[in-house]
Amino acid sequence: MKPGVAAMIAGLSLLPGALVVIGSQTGSSDIRGRSFRWLSYAWVFLLLRPIGDYTQGRAALAAAAGHADLANVLEVGVHALIGVAAIVALRRNGLARRPPWPLLVLPTLTLLSTAWSLAPVITFAFAFEMFVIVLVATLTMAIFITDAAVGRSVVRRFLRITVQLVAALSVIGLAVGDAGLGPTAIGDRFRWPGVHPIVASIDIGFAFLVLVFARRETGFSLPVTAALLGLFSVCLYQGQTRTALIGLAFALAIGYWIATRRRPMTRRLAGGAAIAIAVAVLVTQYGGGITTYLYRGESNQQVSSLNGRLPLWELGIQKIATPDRWLAGHGVGGSRVLFAASSRWAGEAHSAWLELLLSLGLIGIAAGVAVVLIVGARLFSGPVENPILPVLFVYLLTVSPVGSGFGIPGPEPGLGFGLLALAFAARAAPRRAEEAVYLGRPRVHGHAQPAVTS
Repeated sequence: MKPGVAAMIAGLSLLPGALVVIGSQTGSSDIRGRSFRWLSYAWVFLLLRPIGDYTQGRAALAAAAGHADLANVLEVGVHALIGVAAIVALRRNGLARRPPWPLLVLPTLTLLSTAWSLAPVITFAFAFEMFVIVLVATLTMAIFITDAAVGRSVVRRFLRITVQLVAALSVIGLAVGDAGLGPTAIGDRFRWPGVHPIVASIDIGFAFLVLVFARRETGFSLPVTAALLGLFSVCLYQGQTRTALIGLAFALAIGYWIATRRRPMTRRLAGGAAIAIAVAVLVTQYGGGITTYLYRGESNQQVSSLNGRLPLWELGIQKIATPDRWLAGHGVGGSRVLFAASSRWAGEAHSAWLELLLSLGLIGIAAGVAVVLIVGARLFSGPVENPILPVLFVYLLTVSPVGSGFGIPGPEPGLGFGLLALAFAARAAPRRAEEAVYLGRPRVHGHAQPAVTS
């Protein structure tokens, strides 16, 4: 291993200890007058990972061998800065909170797996970035518990910035495409520089759902919302990403049911039936065109194999050849080494759950299921003033069987694990009678109070 990489690992390994030290700090909590604007931007970076991959011709295992490129250095460096900022904010504001154990489980297992990982440098970098996400979630949770209004403003601002960023990237994608930068081009499917079409479509679907279910909270006017939804629809259509479209359709259905929960059951059922009839009519009238669009010019064999995923998954299962690998896996990020010799296109398992099995074994699967159940229970129990976080949770959980990183629970840093952490933190505010703990307006004695501006 290179001396510089070894030094970086030695320095970053102090972070888990810092998390414990932070939790032991005492002092009076006071966040009045603070907006924590930087925290919203930090969440955008942690979830969307906008740096991307702009390299061409780089060896597939370069990062696994410890040869970091500029994007790798920037990504880890920004995570480190965010972690330091979170530590400073926790101490300066007297927010004595220990990191929540459900969020620590996967990062801790990832860090431990460095000892047996096939790609220890990648594994450690992933563990470090996941610990930073936990640290930021700890700060967010402390803010919600101390002043839920400030916490809601942080989340609202995060959602608004996310939509704005995805819209800007979408315009760039429509203008220049991938500009010859990033992963190998795949047909003429939509994307912007530095990302795969699937990742671009998943991000666009994420922003689309924010506009549909949190337009008022994020402050977008109706004309702007209509224009952005049109932009995102065009990009989704050109992206032809079946994973994102299926996840979006399922999330929209769940979101409708949550958003209409205060209406009479007959009206909810009637609305659902009307939507179902409209979809059935569209499928009946344009079924052939829809099928052609979804097939993307691919053969029946290619589509039935889920674009090569099924053979890849069979190969992945074959790589788990011993009891210890079944129990503890090959280390997070080790799948790129497993597939390097037998697959030109697969740098990971293309399934969050198989990736979790290959990375951390059955222990990791159990931990992932537990975290998803805990966060899901938090999201769907008690009052839900605004459905956006539950809807985003459903969206990323729906796409997780055929995508890792952006799918819940990860099992690496990114949109999936990041949203789990944010959702857990946002549901940490103390429950009070008739008070919303989400993004909506708090209620006092049954009357809605003015929304907190930031």
